[in-house]
Amino acid sequence: MKEKIEDYFKQLQKIIGYEKDFEEEEYKKITTSNNPKERVRLGSTWYPVDLEIIEESDNYFELEIIFETLEFPHKFKKAQSVFIFSNQEISKKISGEIKQIQKNKMYILIEVEELPDWIFEGKIGIEIGFNTRGYDESLKAFQIIQNSKIPEIQMLRNIILGLDENYLEKKEFHSVDELNESQNKSIELSLQSKFISLIQGPPGTGKTTTLISLIEKIDGQILFSAPSNSAVDLVVELLNKKNISVLRIGNPIRISETCLDSTLDAKIKNHSDFKTLKKYREDLQQIIKKKNKFIRNFNKEAREERQSLRKEIQDLKKTIFAFEKNIKEDIFSKSRVIASTVIGIASSEFSGKIFDTLIIDEASQLSEPFAWVGIS
Repeated sequence: MKEKIEDYFKQLQKIIGYEKDFEEEEYKKITTSNNPKERVRLGSTWYPVDLEIIEESDNYFELEIIFETLEFPHKFKKAQSVFIFSNQEISKKISGEIKQIQKNKMYILIEVEELPDWIFEGKIGIEIGFNTRGYDESLKAFQIIQNSKIPEIQMLRNIILGLDENYLEKKEFHSVDELNESQNKSIELSLQSKFISLIQGPPGTGKTTTLISLIEKIDGQILFSAPSNSAVDLVVELLNKKNISVLRIGNPIRISETCLDSTLDAKIKNHSDFKTLKKYREDLQQIIKKKNKFIRNFNKEAREERQSLRKEIQDLKKTIFAFEKNIKEDIFSKSRVIASTVIGIASSEFSGKIFDTLIIDEASQLSEPFAWVGIS
C-alpha cells in the first residue's frame, strides 16, 4: 500500500511540474528582456513610475503607482501578482498584488512590516509577477497527506485512492420540508457517511440549496471551501441569511462587498477588545511616521535614530500581534463555518487549526492537486 501511495503522489507532482514549467516559459517570453523599454512594449512592465504610500498598517502597505508615459497596451489586471524593482538595486524585488487598476494608475497591496530603503531611491518600475503559490502549497500538501500519522487523514487518503472503503453509520434523520426526495436523501447519506460523501447533479438541480440545509444539520465546526471567491461568497451570503455564524477568510480585494461584514477584519473591528487594539495601532503609526521622517536623511545621527525607532516599532508589533492573535482565536471559536477558497486554506490564518468537517463546493472545477491542500 505504501508503494502505491508514493507512486500516486509522485505522478501528481510530475503533472503539476509540467504545468508549472509551461506557465513559467510563457511568463519568461514577456519578462526576460534586460531592456525595461522592451518589456514596456511587450506589456509586462511599467517603467519608470511614480510611487506614493496611500495607506500603511502594521503588516501591509497600499501604494499608488502612476505611469505618466503609458503608450502601449499592458497585461496588468486586478488581483494579479506583481514585482516592484529599482534601477539602483537590480537584484532586489518586492512582491505585491494589484488591488485596483485605472488606465495609467494602479493600487498595490504589499504585505510587509516595513518597505526597503531602495524603494525610495533611483528609478522605480513594476512588472508582472509569476505566482507559484498554488504549486508550492500543493507539494506541501502531498507531503503532509502522504506521511500523515493521523488515522482520520490516513483513512480518508486511502479511500480517495481506492485503497480502502468508506462506510455508513446509521443516524436518525428528519427530512427538510422545502427539499425534494433526492435532496433529502443526499443529506441523509452525507450525514451517515463516516469519512467522505459526494453530491453531484446537473446545473439547476438545487445542489447549493441542499448544501445549505446540510450545513444546518452538521454538528461541529465546518471548513467550507470552493475553487473561486465568487462561489465562496455565494454560500457566505446564504449562510448569513440563515443567521449561521460564518467567518470569511481571504484578501478583501477579492471578496464581494456583500460579504465584507463576515471577513476577519470586519469582525476584529466589531470585537469588544478592538478599542485597545486600535490604540496600539495608532501608537505604532505615530512611531512609523516619526521614523519615516529620516528616510531620505543618511547622516549618522539619522541612521541611529531610525535604528532606535525600528526597535521600538518591532517591540510594539509583537504586542499587537499577540493581542490580535487572542482576538482572532476568539472569533474563530465562535464561528460555526469558516469559509475560504481552497488555496486560501494554506494561509497562516489556518495554521494549527482542526475542523470537524471539510466541504469542497464545485469540486469538479478544481484541479486534483489543489483539492489535497484543503484535506491536509
